[in-house]
Amino acid sequence: MDIDKIDAEIGERVHQVMWRKRVSQRELARALGIDPAAASLRLRGLIAWKFTDLVIVARLLDVGLGELIPEEGVAGKEASAESRCAPPWGQRSGRRRVPALPTPGRTTLRPVWCAS
Repeated sequence: MDIDKIDAEIGERVHQVMWRKRVSQRELARALGIDPAAASLRLRGLIAWKFTDLVIVARLLDVGLGELIPEEGVAGKEASAESRCAPPWGQRSGRRRVPALPTPGRTTLRPVWCAS
């Protein structure tokens, strides 16, 4: 997917979920702390989506981030499954990787392990 089209694809996905969940553009704008005109520009892909905004939108719509972000926008269609998987701890540059301790009250993102 062309990098310039990712914001438009994300906006389309957000709009589809908004329609399904019956969430108005005004509610989206209020949740993001922007005016409805800016929310419209973002939904049409004319303003880039920030990761923090996508997290807010996912919580508002009660969906996972994966439903809003196209897979091609993250890894590319030509990327293999192995390149999208996180390596086991300690296999990157020979250093041991230790996961961060979770903060109370916050969700901790974990790496996705792929079957070998």
